Amino acid sequence: MSHIRLKKALIFPVLILALVLAAGCSGRAEKYNEQGLEYYNSGDYDAAIGAFDEAISINGRNTEYYLNRGFALMAKGNYDAAADSINSALTLRPDSKYVLRAEGILYYYTGKYDEAILCFNRCLNMTENRVDDLGFDVVKYKAAAQISAGYTKEAVDTYTKLINTQTDKAKYYYWRAMAHIRNQDEASAVEDFRNYIYADGGYEAYLYAYNELENSGYPDSARALAAEALSIAGDNASELKYRGIIYYILGDYNNSVTEFQKIEEDEKNAEICIYEGMAFEAMGDLNNASDFYEQAVKKGGSDAVLFYDIALCNMNLGHYDEASYYTERGIQICGEDMKEKMMLLDIICKEYAHKYADAIESVNKYIEMFGSSDDLEHELAFLRTRTE
Repeated sequence: MSHIRLKKALIFPVLILALVLAAGCSGRAEKYNEQGLEYYNSGDYDAAIGAFDEAISINGRNTEYYLNRGFALMAKGNYDAAADSINSALTLRPDSKYVLRAEGILYYYTGKYDEAILCFNRCLNMTENRVDDLGFDVVKYKAAAQISAGYTKEAVDTYTKLINTQTDKAKYYYWRAMAHIRNQDEASAVEDFRNYIYADGGYEAYLYAYNELENSGYPDSARALAAEALSIAGDNASELKYRGIIYYILGDYNNSVTEFQKIEEDEKNAEICIYEGMAFEAMGDLNNASDFYEQAVKKGGSDAVLFYDIALCNMNLGHYDEASYYTERGIQICGEDMKEKMMLLDIICKEYAHKYADAIESVNKYIEMFGSSDDLEHELAFLRTRTE
């Protein structure tokens, strides 16, 4: 089932760039390094660390091996060991832009944003601010660190640099809009969300923008932008679904139901049935609402799937407390095959509802059950800044 993905966090997978930092490395060491990179890219970080350890044991003078080992350790959330590995690389090559990048990323993921920005600036100075693969990656991290540190005006300038140098501009317009929101600049945020919508196209972009503006305390701008989406023509199931959602957001429940009812019955999935049920419920027609919720159960396969989909629908409509209520119910009854998915949605619901302490508790429960990741460690760092 395809859903709107509301959260576009300022998080990036740690990219291991191809490095040329040491000459004369042995063939065996390089084979272990290449093996480690394959493990890393497949998400097997323990195996990657083992392979990089073997490479280091054969050739302990190659900076790349220490950096790659550091990134694999960061991916596991083992930042102390990652710092040791990066420090070893720093000892070998204190003037390396790649080492500075790695040091900055480590600072970023451990919440030391000022130190991260300093490293990224030094790295960019060494590249003469060229936005090549290395510079592009560093500028992304720099902007994320600036946002996390509260340097919103500086982040706007950094995102502007990305917009001016990259062909894929949509996501950078989005993030610059978010920086404007943090800077309480509503007009600039709306303008950049429009730039994002025009670059991205389609209903989903409008809904992303609507939710961010609504959640940030700009309901009039949010509703005005959502209303513009109704000018998009379209009559397939997906387009009719989004039109129905937008009418629902605007409080026009009759037109919302009208759009949903244009969809052929055999094209309706659980998600569409839930939205249609919610539209009837908003009009006070509980009999029809109940019928569509029952259809959603039949199409979704289980009550747990229904709870997940109702929670996701409420998230898309900005009803974060209601969404959290359904994720909590779903977690109680769902099987292991769905629990991870339900718990991740629960974290997002609670963050968007500004229940930061509850979100931290949900993250810790998830990590205890399924393990950590870069994204979750960054999420924890963000949530803690909201509870301090």
